[in-house]
Amino acid sequence: MEMLLLTLALGDRVKILKDNRDRALLRSLRQAEANALLKDKVNRELEQRVDERTQELSKKNQLLLQYNQQILEKDEEIKRINSILDKDIWKLKSQIKENLQARITNKRMSYDDFKKIFPDSTACLRYLEQIKWENGFSCKACEHIKFSKSSKVFHRRCSRCGHIESATAGTIFHGIRLPIEKAFYLSYTVIAEHDKLTLEELSQLLDLRVNAISSFRVKVKLQLEMKGIHHPEWEDIVLERSHELN
Repeated sequence: MEMLLLTLALGDRVKILKDNRDRALLRSLRQAEANALLKDKVNRELEQRVDERTQELSKKNQLLLQYNQQILEKDEEIKRINSILDKDIWKLKSQIKENLQARITNKRMSYDDFKKIFPDSTACLRYLEQIKWENGFSCKACEHIKFSKSSKVFHRRCSRCGHIESATAGTIFHGIRLPIEKAFYLSYTVIAEHDKLTLEELSQLLDLRVNAISSFRVKVKLQLEMKGIHHPEWEDIVLERSHELN
């Protein structure tokens, strides 16, 4: 009886364990199915979002391509306009240069007219720099043609030997003690055909000593004589000297 009861109890126990195992397996299967459904749903949502994002990026990329094409077209238009502007600027500079040259070569300007062209030292030095190197730079020390900007205004530094040259170097205005704008006018009075002012009148007009005015005018005239120029023009005075003067 005891063995029979034990056998029945063990059978019930095995049956209970088997039922529990089956229920656990069933729950696992259901959970796996739910997980699979959830995974499929998530994947479908992700695929949908990826498709939407891809379409959105494709549209934006198309817009970028259109904008880029428009930018290229605008860039070409800007280049064309810049080319036209460069030509206009070149023509304007040429006209300004011609007008300036015409005004300077006019030998009947008054002092007030002259001051409008060369009001200060900066205008004079800029003019000297322009006419001195308008055909290119050439180092006085080594004849190298390439240069860089110097730390000083209106100076150029040779890229090979490092020689620094000023705009006044090699001109009648180099090393003078007079204000260069006044020296410019004194040079002009040498070729001027009207308003022949005396040394005293020039002294009062420019607020300079008579001796300083006389010395500089003699220097200019001597320079022209050494060049053999009997009917000088403005360029003959301001351009580079062919002889060194003491």
